[in-house]
Amino acid sequence: MAETPQSSSKDLSQAWAIASISFFFSAVASLVILNFVRSPDLLDLAIYVFPATGLILGFIALTAAISKLRFLLILVALAGLVLNGGLLGSSYTLYDVYHQSNPQQACMANLKQMESAKATWALEHHKTTNDIPADSDLFGTDAYIRRKPQCPSDGTYAIGKVGQRIACSIPGHTL
Repeated sequence: MAETPQSSSKDLSQAWAIASISFFFSAVASLVILNFVRSPDLLDLAIYVFPATGLILGFIALTAAISKLRFLLILVALAGLVLNGGLLGSSYTLYDVYHQSNPQQACMANLKQMESAKATWALEHHKTTNDIPADSDLFGTDAYIRRKPQCPSDGTYAIGKVGQRIACSIPGHTL
């Protein structure tokens, strides 16, 4: 007897549901690989392409499963939708984690933060441009910054006078 179109449609909706879950696992595997290899292309695949494709396939599988009232297939399709939707929804935080600034930009951010603390200290304590704050004036639990920032390239910071910019010992790490 020939196979009916309904049974081939059933197999296709099951394949869509499984593919939806597979795309989620592909995205997770790509994120794990990103811990070892920095690749913007792999990042885009991991947080946008794989979850979006899995979401679409999960939706197609869900509509096919609902029309046939297949409970297990509905659950698999829903799992694909939830997993891929959650990953796609959290992509903005994953994007920030994997696009961290380079050491020079991080050092410059530290310099800006310390400059602000030094200016605030000078203003609040009526200091002149020739006064030099001690580390304890700027850093500590009761100071402007809880801990003294460290240069990510192992440079050292020279606080200097209020009228001078804070400097890093690494060339190019300047404001």
